[in-house]
Amino acid sequence: MIGGVALRVSSPVLVGRAAEAAQLWAAFERAQAGSPATVVVAGEAGVGKTRLVKELIAGVRAQGALALAGGCLNLGEGVVAYAPLVEALRSLGDAVDPAELERVLGGVRAELARLVPELGDPAGAGVQAAPGAGGLVPGRLFELLLGVLHRLAERGPLLLVVEDLHWADQSTRDLLGFLVRNLRASVALLLTYRSDELRRRHPLRPFLGELERSGRTERLELARLGRHELGELLAGIRGEPAPAALVGEILAGSEGNPFFAEELLAARVAGVGRSAELPEALRDLLLARVEALPQATHRLLQVAAIAGRRVVEAGSGAYAFRHALVQEAIYDDLLPVQRPPLHAAYARALAARIEGDAGAGAAELGRLPTTGTPRTTWAERCWPACRPGRLPRRPSHRPRRRGTTNGRWSCGSVRPKPPRAAQ
Repeated sequence: MIGGVALRVSSPVLVGRAAEAAQLWAAFERAQAGSPATVVVAGEAGVGKTRLVKELIAGVRAQGALALAGGCLNLGEGVVAYAPLVEALRSLGDAVDPAELERVLGGVRAELARLVPELGDPAGAGVQAAPGAGGLVPGRLFELLLGVLHRLAERGPLLLVVEDLHWADQSTRDLLGFLVRNLRASVALLLTYRSDELRRRHPLRPFLGELERSGRTERLELARLGRHELGELLAGIRGEPAPAALVGEILAGSEGNPFFAEELLAARVAGVGRSAELPEALRDLLLARVEALPQATHRLLQVAAIAGRRVVEAGSGAYAFRHALVQEAIYDDLLPVQRPPLHAAYARALAARIEGDAGAGAAELGRLPTTGTPRTTWAERCWPACRPGRLPRRPSHRPRRRGTTNGRWSCGSVRPKPPRAAQ
């Protein structure tokens, strides 16, 4: 709270996205002029894709045009065929009057009710099937939906939004690919996906490649916010300009990710300092992808988190977490009894590496966060003890907790300066 007033969790105005918003609006204007338009919006989790889409939807509806939206579902191994289109069409009955809806659905109402029961005949004359596309072969269903979209566009431009395409099943991807190639009316199709979800063999990759080759789509990549834009975001949330020190602190933690910045600011105002655990909502988002990975991969990331954001593997180059808060969340998720053995093992590994190549070892330690940061690794604090010829078999003292290390174990009797390279 600020001055007894509850703090909003997001900015009331869209910040730092003027060019991107203009690009999306230009696509909708092409639909207004009678030409179909498809835009694919990509960006990491929390970068503001949904916020940008909501601004576009609000602008479209403010003009009296129709906007339908749906999202793909993350069901793990489960599949809900055509989920985003079903969600989008459910609201059709509320968006248009009954007579117009009858014109749009026409003689296909009973068939479409198999996919979207809400579109069935309200008088009960039509087929009221259970949810699902049972009995409708994909080709027939695709043509029915294409016809519905074209008839909706006859009354005015239509915006159709499908979010979280990285969770789309094969049937949904097939349908969207069909629509992109066959839309001819005043329809603007907007697709979003998390770019950081696309591993090398993700099934969405070939689909995106096909869209690119079709020449019918344009791509929009959302980047993180810069310092000035982040300052505007914080000012919008606070209702007053943000001090430069606060902007710098939030920028360092969020690296310009708007959602991360909002959560860190809310936690700070609530009295949760940077030395404490991450806000729960932010931590859950960061760990969601990690927890879905195979157990061996999850364990590898836990070990890597001990080293900091960047990890160097001899002979294999360097690896880095995409965002510093991902490493922090994984580290915080470790049990207290797991951390000391991992820190000790990492310190021994560094010592062995330094003995083999002192220059490489010093450079590696130089890339670790300095001891001036609140989240310091145990290996850094033990740097002097880890130099060749000075590495003890085991610390002769018991590690103790320090309040400035967020529960990390550090060597209580060692107060080293960081390596010169780190300074």
